[in-house]
Amino acid sequence: LSDREQSMFPAIALLAVLADTQPHEMIYVSTSDDLATIVANAEDNAELVLADGTYLPAGSATNALEINKSLTIRAVNPGKAVLDGNKTRRVLSIQGPKHVTIVGVAITNGLVENENRGGGVRINMPGGMVHFQNSDIFANQVTWKFGAVGGGVHIDDAILVEFWNCKIFSNHVMGGDPSAKCDPGLPTDHSDCGAGLSAKGGAESSVIADATTRIYNNTGSAADCYPADLSPACGHSNQV
Repeated sequence: LSDREQSMFPAIALLAVLADTQPHEMIYVSTSDDLATIVANAEDNAELVLADGTYLPAGSATNALEINKSLTIRAVNPGKAVLDGNKTRRVLSIQGPKHVTIVGVAITNGLVENENRGGGVRINMPGGMVHFQNSDIFANQVTWKFGAVGGGVHIDDAILVEFWNCKIFSNHVMGGDPSAKCDPGLPTDHSDCGAGLSAKGGAESSVIADATTRIYNNTGSAADCYPADLSPACGHSNQV
């Protein structure tokens, strides 16, 4: 383990202790429920337990789900609860100095066209932490002619973003941005940086992934770039 990874373990251990000692609200959710409203009304530190099925967005919000509190979202059966953006919006926006845990949930069909990052998930949590476990993030897309990043996940800011036994695959950006970087500790043969997972402004140092996490088959294309422009800003999404 790197010195940086080892230095994170005290914080992780503390979070585990707090999770065990603090009482929290547990809410069981089915696909017939309005998940966005349940998330909005849940208490801080609540745990949402999702039944099998596909959870589609309602209304016209930019994000299918917005989390701005400490919250756990857990599937009853890993991989069987699907958060689906229906190819109309970002699936998940996580904000604020909180602690968010996503376990066993699939995140797919997010689409962002009116901004340049985070088709599936966008994380902007100064002072916050996010833990993904046994979760797949796939078939999400960002389209932005001036440089799209993070088809699957984009991190603006966080103390720590963990991926344990996760897969980030088959995400796409159109108009890739070469300034997007993945954490240098991620195996480069697993990483399509920018299209699958991106982080900017130093946030790449917040990312930790275990050996079972895979980032693969993510792609970038040069939408709306001038044909003569061969700069990395056009179509490149594999910069590290």
